[in-house]
Amino acid sequence: MSTKTTFKRVALVTVAALGLGVLSVAPSNAAAELDSVAVSAASTTQNTTETLTATAVVVTGTLAGKKGVDTLTVTASIVSGPAYVAPVLVFKESTTAEIGGTSPAVTVNPRDTATVTQATGKWSLYLNAPTVVGTYVVKLTPTGGTNAVATTVSIVVSAIKIQGPSATNSKMFLGVSATTGIDDRGAFVQGSSGARYSGLYEGYAGGLLSNNQADTRTISVPLAGTLIGSGAWQLFGANTSVPAARTPVTYTISGPAYIALQTDASSPYSTLIKDGSITESKLVTVGHDPYDPASQNGSFWLFATGTGGVVTVTATMDGVQIGKRSFSIIGDPTAYVFGTPSKTVTGVGETSSVTVTGTDKVGTSTGAASVYAFSSDTSVATVNSSQASTVVITGVKSGTATITVGNASTLATSTITKTLAIKVGAITAKTVALSMSPLAPQPGELVTLTVTATDASGNAVGDGSRNLFSSTGLTTSLAVQGATWTASAAVTLKGGIATYTFYAPTGTGKLTVTATEGASTDNVIAAGTAATITSSVDVTNAAVDAATVAAEAAEAAAQDATDAALDATTAAEAAGALAQEAVDLVTALSAEVTKLIAGVRASITYLTKLVMKLAAK
Repeated sequence: MSTKTTFKRVALVTVAALGLGVLSVAPSNAAAELDSVAVSAASTTQNTTETLTATAVVVTGTLAGKKGVDTLTVTASIVSGPAYVAPVLVFKESTTAEIGGTSPAVTVNPRDTATVTQATGKWSLYLNAPTVVGTYVVKLTPTGGTNAVATTVSIVVSAIKIQGPSATNSKMFLGVSATTGIDDRGAFVQGSSGARYSGLYEGYAGGLLSNNQADTRTISVPLAGTLIGSGAWQLFGANTSVPAARTPVTYTISGPAYIALQTDASSPYSTLIKDGSITESKLVTVGHDPYDPASQNGSFWLFATGTGGVVTVTATMDGVQIGKRSFSIIGDPTAYVFGTPSKTVTGVGETSSVTVTGTDKVGTSTGAASVYAFSSDTSVATVNSSQASTVVITGVKSGTATITVGNASTLATSTITKTLAIKVGAITAKTVALSMSPLAPQPGELVTLTVTATDASGNAVGDGSRNLFSSTGLTTSLAVQGATWTASAAVTLKGGIATYTFYAPTGTGKLTVTATEGASTDNVIAAGTAATITSSVDVTNAAVDAATVAAEAAEAAAQDATDAALDATTAAEAAGALAQEAVDLVTALSAEVTKLIAGVRASITYLTKLVMKLAAK
């Protein structure tokens, strides 16, 4: 081997050794990139005894790296506080990372082994049921990265507040059953088979979600003294605690049931109360509930009185209503109730029907009643002979009859009965009449047209479609709008009457509605002759008529005023003439008076002279 070749080989070995040396000092865990620890808030609040709540801070851990190579660990620890309490990191979400570890130390790992990817994980941070109030500082320490730095979160713990009773933060539940031998209230709470519920009754295990359902449950009457159900109430809310003691609840009951309380599973029931109130007296636990003593709740028991009706239970605490529930106990039928007959008048040879239901002695419906039916006059109407909850009536001849239902196969032996007056009419009409209302409609006013059909006995024609008119149907002498009839022979009667409507013409005048008797009238059937049927009204325009009357009155008043003025002028002229005559008479009289005065004066002068002469002698 030449010296040159030896040097080459030594050089190659040296290079290889150097390379191996470099590889041997490379770290087994490559440095993670973009690693960080962030929190959604630097501080939050929590109440004593609480754990995870909606106020918990969200911790986010992030790094970029490869799976199996890079890992970011976040460790929670208490660094200050009035007492030790364990901080808890509980997984919240992640779509890009593999989450590991156990609180208080959790890990986030990338998912890709070949390439560098970014991984993010989120946890909720809370204190595990703290019992001492104060401010706690939790430190979050990251390891495994190069950039992430520790951060802290302050959690201020306050004493939980006891929420007072109110209708908005309480629920009341009621479970009832007619089954005898029920002696476990918990069976009702958890929803045992055979129990019926009034509104929502989820029980404590089901989560108290709602209490707004209507009370529509019913049970059949159980024997007096039977335990038929139980109820419970609970105060709830995000800021509610279980205090050392609570205010007793007063229960008030009304209706056919007794209420009683029981302190625990082994204690006897308290006195049975009906239509009254009872208040808790022995509270061995806050919950007053052996099945769930840690909750703030209470319960009661219900016993049957042996009668039917509506039972209502109301619970109050410190005078505040915290719940009210009710249910119905159905008794045996003591009376019957007819539904609405399918026809007002049953046609001869046709049928109608009516349903029958029962009620107990307090008026609670007992549902469909299976009854026997009897007719007071089978020549007018017959009924079905079998027992049923629907009575079928068959018309025999025109007239009236009374249908009676009873609880026995004979009317004489029935102890519960109910009567219904029914009418039967022919299916053809002896007379058909038309009438309209109002009798003097205004233009465009809504008018009702009534068709009345009576049979040969003077009774209403049976309900149903009858061909009372010819195929032309109804016609009008003036154009009308919105008529509800069609050009048809058929008229659908109820109680012998059919009604139509239309709007009166826009003009004025006499409106006549006309029809020709049809195939369901006795005249057409007997002789083939069809009479004409009519009805008329006067369409008037009150506004125009009033204006005309007002104008005529104004004209008459004007004429009267003119005549009065003329009369006044004539009177004035006559008065003037009379005045002139009076003036002339006064003038003449004045002249006469003046003349008489002159004569008197002359006479006085003469007499004076005469007296003087006589005195001189």
